[in-house]
Amino acid sequence: MREAGKEYGVKLKVHYIPGLSAHADADGLFSFVNSASILPKKIFVVHGEPENAEALRRRIINNLRIDTFVPEMGYTENFMDREVVKVVEKDVHLDFRPQFTKVGEQEVYPFAGALLKKQDGIHLISKEQYIGILTETEEELETMLAKVTSKKELETEAAAPAEEISEVVFKEELLKYADAGIFSRSRARELKDKIEEEGRDATIAHINKLARKDRLYPLDKAKQEVLRKVLVAGINSFPQKARKLFEDISEK
Repeated sequence: MREAGKEYGVKLKVHYIPGLSAHADADGLFSFVNSASILPKKIFVVHGEPENAEALRRRIINNLRIDTFVPEMGYTENFMDREVVKVVEKDVHLDFRPQFTKVGEQEVYPFAGALLKKQDGIHLISKEQYIGILTETEEELETMLAKVTSKKELETEAAAPAEEISEVVFKEELLKYADAGIFSRSRARELKDKIEEEGRDATIAHINKLARKDRLYPLDKAKQEVLRKVLVAGINSFPQKARKLFEDISEK
């Protein structure tokens, strides 16, 4: 470098840091610092209006717990006397950003967490991350339990003895309910498709489930129960003839 007409040799290294702009706003600068995989020990804010620089300094300290300064003209800092810390990541990976607090001469970050074993090694995770894993696992277990419960209900209802009915009585009763609007054409079409796609037992279980939720004929529970018994008995006794009757009713 040249100073007052004289040339001086200076030892330095120039590092290219992608994404850092000299015209970035406070949010951009804070995001840049926060994106570092290893946070710096000290930060100097040397650009911008004094009040804005001070606001950024407080924000970094409050959120990242990093020593941050807005140096005045002529401020000097001796880096040679500072302890050099070597960070070695060998067997344990840190999956969160600790926020250290000064306790006397020490910097401490007390936390509760867990060790998570992955293919690339052991990861130290925070309490919040651990709770997230437990919550996700709980939701998966609840979904699996719901599927198993539905299957057991289906097997139980299919195995339960169903009443039988003659073909003549079944047809008369069902047509009567259809004419009265108790057994709709859309319901007849639904049960026809159910028998074709899933068979007798699944259709009987479906009818029982609708009745339990008062969705077979919610306007009158007594009539709903009579309709349920007729449907179950007919499908149990002659499923294909019941399917054909459902088809005829749906096309009326």
